[in-house]
Amino acid sequence: MTQRCENWEEEWAELAVKELLAMEGRCERKERELRAMAEAFQEQEDQLASIAFTLQIKKLAAFSATSQHQEAVLQEKITQELAQQLEINKLKEMVSVLEGEMEEKHIILMAQEEEQRNSQSAEEGKEADSVVQRERRSQLRRALPAGRRRDPDESGWSLALTGPGGLTPRDSRPPIEKEDDSGGGCGKKRSGRCMEPRTETAMETLQHCDRWKG
Repeated sequence: MTQRCENWEEEWAELAVKELLAMEGRCERKERELRAMAEAFQEQEDQLASIAFTLQIKKLAAFSATSQHQEAVLQEKITQELAQQLEINKLKEMVSVLEGEMEEKHIILMAQEEEQRNSQSAEEGKEADSVVQRERRSQLRRALPAGRRRDPDESGWSLALTGPGGLTPRDSRPPIEKEDDSGGGCGKKRSGRCMEPRTETAMETLQHCDRWKG
C-alpha cells in the first residue's frame, strides 16, 4: 500500500512537471505572440504617428499657401486702393484747376459785361444827345421864316447859346444898311453882311458880329 502511494506520488509529480513544462511552453509562445503583437502595434503606432505628422505638415503647408494667397490678395487690394486714391487726388487737382479757370473766366466775363454796359450806356447817352440836338435844330428850323430855313449841317448856322439851350442861325441877324470901313468891326462887309470868316467858336463869332453891329 505504501509502495503504491509512492508510485502515485511519483506519477503525479511527473504529470505535474510535464504540465508545468507544457504551461511554460505555452507561456513562452504567448509571450512571443504578445511581443509580436506589441511590435506590430508599435509599427502601427509609428505609422499612425508618421501619418499624423504628414497630415500636420500638409495642414501647415495648406495654411501657409492659403496665408500666402490671402496675403497676395490683400496686397493686390492695397495696391488697387492706392491707385484709386492717386486717381482721386488727380481728379481733385483737375477739379481745383477747372474751378480756378471757371472763376477766372467768370471774372473776365463779368468785366466784359461791365464794359459792355458802360459802352452801351455811353452809346445811349450819345444817342440821347444826338436826339436832343436834332430836336432842337428841328424846332429852330420851324421857328425861322420859310425863305431862311437851312439844314443844320450847312455853314449858315452859328452854334451859340442865346438862352437856356437855344441856337442862333447866322441868317437871323438883321441886314446892315451901310458899309463902314473905318472904326471897329471886321472891315469886310458886303451886301449888308459881315464877311469875316467864322472863328473857332460860335460865341466868339457872335461877339465879333455884335462889335461890328455896335
